[in-house]
Amino acid sequence: MDRPGDFEAEFAEKSPGAAQDTPNRAPAEPAPPWWSAFRQRPFAVIWAASTASLIGIAMSDTASGWLMASLDPDPTAVALVQTAANLPMFLFTLPAGALADIFDPRRFLLVVESTIAILTVTFATVVRWGRSARRHCWS
Repeated sequence: MDRPGDFEAEFAEKSPGAAQDTPNRAPAEPAPPWWSAFRQRPFAVIWAASTASLIGIAMSDTASGWLMASLDPDPTAVALVQTAANLPMFLFTLPAGALADIFDPRRFLLVVESTIAILTVTFATVVRWGRSARRHCWS
């Protein structure tokens, strides 16, 4: 009873009829903490990679809309750039899932994510060098 965590045991001893209510019931197991899945290395690695990838995609989408707004403040132009940025995800999600079932999913994911990274770095380089213009987006 001297330990701080024995409040329940002390309360059960003092309450009348407590022993008769649950004579053979084992104490309930505490729920595992929400971060217990991160103890599994594959889950932690995939979660971290997915989080980094999604943050990068969000930053790229934001940057492309912001760039178009600075090149041409026309709302239609900005909306078309955002549509062009998100259309591949909409069009290729189902075929990519089928291809991941056919090919090795790990290798397929590495190829796709590497391609996205290369295209994003290329886009950032073109913008950094000041070579981006509205005419590069469409005629």
